[in-house]
Amino acid sequence: MSTHSATLLAVTLPTPTVVAPGRARPLPADERRALIVAAALPLLRRHGAAVTTREIAEAAGIAEGTIFRVFPEKQALIDAAVAAALDPGAALADLDRVDLAAPLERRLHAVLEIGIARMTEIIELMFALGGNRRTTDRPSPPPAFDRDAIVERIAEILQPDAAALRLTPLEVAGLVRTFAFAAAHPVLRHPNPMTADEATRLLLHGVDRRPAPDAIGNDPAADPIQGDSC
Repeated sequence: MSTHSATLLAVTLPTPTVVAPGRARPLPADERRALIVAAALPLLRRHGAAVTTREIAEAAGIAEGTIFRVFPEKQALIDAAVAAALDPGAALADLDRVDLAAPLERRLHAVLEIGIARMTEIIELMFALGGNRRTTDRPSPPPAFDRDAIVERIAEILQPDAAALRLTPLEVAGLVRTFAFAAAHPVLRHPNPMTADEATRLLLHGVDRRPAPDAIGNDPAADPIQGDSC
């Protein structure tokens, strides 16, 4: 091989990409956004919109300028965090892991734990951002935000014991959502927060220790409200 040919070969061979030692490969934009949102959510729940992009960057382990490569402004990051919190994908994935062969009480307890945790995270975020007037133009929840999807999934989890329930699985699933909201809301849960254990017992057995009658309110003599109605 001539010296000229060797020179051409050296020039035309592709040079492999080399990442500097100790430096991570750059993430695709979607993954980078998800990383930043995940780091921002706990800070937004704690500090609201007062959190700085520098604090978010430190939590994400990135340079502050990296945030603005995927978000045009801080408000866009806040909007993305709200949308992520409202997306039911994680809750649905958790519900998919509930063992349908487990006893009813264990399944009900599991879905209440998932529901209370999800509601708590959403309510904390909304309360923290409540005073932020710049969030008034917050975009609508994504199409994936379908509260009925979660209720329907809970109903499927309860379906194996449908014959033992006084209500339909879908109706019980609606009560699960109501209990989860009440347990997570800082006003409704005062003075003592309702735990998943307590919510499970109340949903299954009510507040009366005595056996429940088949029908309530059929005996006029048992009416606790006396006198003429107004």
